[in-house]
Parts: sequence; structure tokens; C-alpha cells
Amino acid sequence: MFASAKTALRMLGVGAMVVAGAALSSAHASPITYAFSGTVSSVPGALSGTFSAGDALSGYFTFESTTAARAGSDSNFAVFDALTKVSFSIGGYGASSLSPSEIQVDNAPGAPNDRYGLVSRASDGLTGADVGGYALNVFGFRLDDSTNVVFSDALVLPLSLDLSDFDTNSFFVFFTKTDPVDFEVLSGTLTALTRVPEP
Repeated sequence: MFASAKTALRMLGVGAMVVAGAALSSAHASPITYAFSGTVSSVPGALSGTFSAGDALSGYFTFESTTAARAGSDSNFAVFDALTKVSFSIGGYGASSLSPSEIQVDNAPGAPNDRYGLVSRASDGLTGADVGGYALNVFGFRLDDSTNVVFSDALVLPLSLDLSDFDTNSFFVFFTKTDPVDFEVLSGTLTALTRVPEP
């Protein structure tokens, strides 16, 4: 889970931390799709009418494997505007996005973790129903490796992912009201992450 709301919000505001730039890709698209599943572990009161601890998460994401890192990225922290599709469901609730969102890669020598993060925001096209008067704002997950060996260069977009390479993982769904400080976070852990064979 997140140590604090401030830590969690880092995933929301990372765009402000990196100089904006255009994503570069080769002329030949090379999409890669992963399916994922997980289990909800924490549900705030405002969301408890729709979600419960123990609910199953399932979904998939597709990204363009030839996407270059966003301008301003470096070998320790990079952002890739590579996501082309994200879809997830929790119980009877579903949401999806067909607009680009981002993958974040931390190669953190001397820092606590190497990290792979996926973030899909409503501002980027993520859509889903309101819950308890709160609007869907962000879906994402992060995979952490405390040994700092899973990545050697954040500027290289990982094409192969295996949950066993990471010590911990978490997924999160942010719901917010008009005031961005007023938010609720549903969270849990991933239990599977599997590459889907190309047709």
C-alpha cells in the first residue's frame, strides 16, 4: 500500500515532474498486450456500497513497444506515453480507456526500489461510472523490486514483465470529487500478469 496520500499522489502528478515532449515511435507498430488479475484489499467507506474487500480485479493493457521515453526522462526515471488501451473490472464495475496514458520506469540505484508503474487517468480518456458521488479519476498499478536489479536503464521500455521479478505490487483506483483534495482510494494486489499472444 501507499505510505501516505502524498506518496500515492506522486503517481497522479508525475507529468508535472517531467518536461513534456512528443513520443517517438518507429513506422511499424509493435503492440504488446498483458492481462492481469488481482484482489481488492482496502475499500474506503464512500465506495463500500459498490466494492468489497476480496473482490476480484481483472483486465488488460496494450502498449506500443517502440515508444521512446518522453523528453526530460533519464536513465534513472523515465515516462513512456506508450499505453494505447486499458480496461479493468472489479465485481460488476468496469472502466476503460482508448487514449494514450503512461508507463513509468524507475531504475533507482541507491534508492528503495526499482519500479514499473502504469497510470491511466480520466483526463487521458479513462471512463467509468461515478461511485458514491465520486468520479473515477485514475487507475494504475506499480511493481516494486527492493533489490534494485530488475532494471538497469529506465530509458529502455520493458517488454517482458513477470510478477516474480518484483517483491511487492499494488493496484489502485482513485475516485475524486470536484475538490481534488477530496478523494477515495480503492487498493489491492495483483495475483497474475500474463502476456497475451499476438494473433
